Amino acid sequence: MKIFASLGLLTGLILASTVALGGNFYCGQHIIKRGDSKARVAEKCGTPTSQSSDQWIYDRGRTKFAITLHFRADGTVNRIEETGASY
Repeated sequence: MKIFASLGLLTGLILASTVALGGNFYCGQHIIKRGDSKARVAEKCGTPTSQSSDQWIYDRGRTKFAITLHFRADGTVNRIEETGASY
């Protein structure tokens, strides 16, 4: 029973850490948030590791999850998510 409780707690913490991202992430000392333009993201974060027209991925190294930015058609950030693997 303790194992299931521990697994439940661990799962909750993992989900909470993803939710805690709250649509924002730090890129160096700068906060990137929903509504920011591609130009602002590029200025503050530099060139993404990988990109398409509506998605940019920033690999933050071996100790952090990669960040995927999803853009609207108008070029502003729509969604920010942690990706489970580095690129």
